[in-house]
This record gives sequence, structure tokens and C-alpha cells, in this order.
Amino acid sequence: MLKRPPAESRRRIAWLPPVLLALVLAFVLVATARADTGDPGAVQALKKQFRGLQRAESGLKQEQRKLLEEQGQLADEIEKLKASEPGFIGRMRLERLLARNLEVSQRLDELAAQLAENARARAAMKENIYNAYTAEMERVVQQMKNTTDQRLAADLARRFYDLHTRREQWRSPTTAETDFSLFEVDVSDTGAPAELLANAQRLDDLVTKIRAAVKRIDKNLNQLRRELRLNAEMREMIHENDLFQEGTRFHTGDRTSGVRPPEQTPEPTPPPVQESGVHVPPIPATQGEPPGAERVAQSIQEEIRKLAAERAYLIKLAGKLSAKANDLRNKARQQQSRLGGVRQTMLAAGRESS
Repeated sequence: MLKRPPAESRRRIAWLPPVLLALVLAFVLVATARADTGDPGAVQALKKQFRGLQRAESGLKQEQRKLLEEQGQLADEIEKLKASEPGFIGRMRLERLLARNLEVSQRLDELAAQLAENARARAAMKENIYNAYTAEMERVVQQMKNTTDQRLAADLARRFYDLHTRREQWRSPTTAETDFSLFEVDVSDTGAPAELLANAQRLDDLVTKIRAAVKRIDKNLNQLRRELRLNAEMREMIHENDLFQEGTRFHTGDRTSGVRPPEQTPEPTPPPVQESGVHVPPIPATQGEPPGAERVAQSIQEEIRKLAAERAYLIKLAGKLSAKANDLRNKARQQQSRLGGVRQTMLAAGRESS
């Protein structure tokens, strides 16, 4: 026979889950705080709002799951009651179940709308966080322009690339569209005037969607060009401040290799400097590969080329569809004109015969 622990022991055991939960929450909060330590204040504030949206989403989804489960149970009970040919009491219960089912359905619709709004808010917040990082990177570049202290310049360069690394997780996809076939439609250029005008309107609606996609591409292109300019300015100042000769090494998109201008040949490794801090000798780039900073620039340039090609394609397609829509409207007007002439001829003939 199993013995139950004393009452005091049971009380201690009962307290364990809340204590463990508190410890886990404290660990998560400390880890989050440490992760945000290197972030500027504006980014930390935006991240706090983003986490609030994530918690709200979690709560909405939890309520949604419970209601979906309840809706399934209600459907089963309603079907059973209908199949059993209920009496008066059964019909009253059926009415209550149907009313509750309606309430659950309405609340699920509200939750779907709230989740969609939450998703839009999180997407906008991610963009705000990304832009806040970029603004801080621009501030670092300006500080570096204004300093003549090489040690401070090296610290600012490290700060720049640390912000660059932190920012990447908040980057949104830059491709505006993945399936361009959605923008192509085959409409008939024959038929009654009403049908031709309806087809022309379909093409106009499609052109509106294409122009919206082009605006999204333009926004992404501006963002990428801003990044390219920032990276170019930083690389130029690194060269101007001779940070490579000073043995500065920092992350520029490649975690395994150091950075050195491609046009320079490797110099002998200098001995460690007997000063406060640690001196890191310069490390040449791998033969046949550009340094990390240049790989970042090449990646951005490739994205710009891709988006520019998409933009050119969509603009050409919009022009083609607009011309087709105008052609359909002209044909509709011509048919209406001919029909109007035939109608007048028939009316005139009718008057003459009378």
C-alpha cells in the first residue's frame, strides 16, 4: 500500500509548478533583455510593441481553437437531436444549441478579422523595426565621418555591422510577386458591346493591380539602394581610416573570414600591441572570393537587378493590357454606332411605309 506524503510535504510539492513557471518566465525575460542590450532605445520600444502583438495573437489563436472545438461538439449534439425526433424539451434544447452555435460562429468571424488585423500590424511593426535599425546605422556612419580617432572609428565600424546583423532577422521579402501569370488574362475581342466593355473593365482592374505591384517594387528598390549606399559609405571610411592596417576585424556578412581591401596584398602580421584590449591582426580575404563586405554589396545589387527586371516586365505588361482595354472600348463604340445607324434606318423605313 502506497503511503501519502505528509501534508506539509504535499504543500511544498503543490508550490513547485508555480515556482518553476516563475523561474522559466524570469529566464525568458533575462534572455530577451540581454538580446536587446545592443539595440538603440527606439528599436527596444518597437520590439516591446511587437512582442505585445505576438502575445495578443497567441491569445486570439487560443480562443479560436477552443471555439472551434466547441463548434464541433455543438454540431454533433445538434445532429443527434435532429435525428432523434425530439419532444418539447428536446426542441427547447435544440434551440439553445442552435443559438449558441450562432454565437460561436459570429465570434469566430470576429477572431478571424482580429487575427488578420494583428498580422497586418505585425508586418508593419517589423518594417518599422527594420527602418529604425537602418536609421541607427545612418547615425553611426555620420558619427564615423565626424571622428578622427581610429579606435573610435573601429568601434563604430563594429557597431555598424552588429546593427546590420541584428537588422537582418526583421527583413521582409523584397520580391513583389512570385507568380506573374496572375497578371495575364485572355479576353475575347469579339461579342456584343456590353461584353466588350465588361472585358475592358477586367483589364483595367488588372492594370490597377499591376501598378500597385510596381509601387511595392519601387519601395523595395529605394530600401535596397539606401542599404547599398550605407554599406558603400562604411567601406569607404574603413579604407580612409586605414582600419585594415590597424588590424581591425569585424563581421561584415561572413562569420568565418576577416576583411581586407581586394586591391591590397597581405602584409606581414604585426606583433601584438602591448596596450589595453586585444589587438587582432588583419586577415586577408580568401583567394577568388571578395571580402565579406563586398559579398553583402553584391547580394544587394543582385536583388536590385532582379526587382528592376520584375518592374520592367510589369510596366510592359500594364501597357499591353491598357492598349487592349482601349481597343475593346473602341470596338464597342463602333458597334454601338453601327447599331444606332441601323436602328435609325429601320425607323425611317417604318415612317415611309406608313
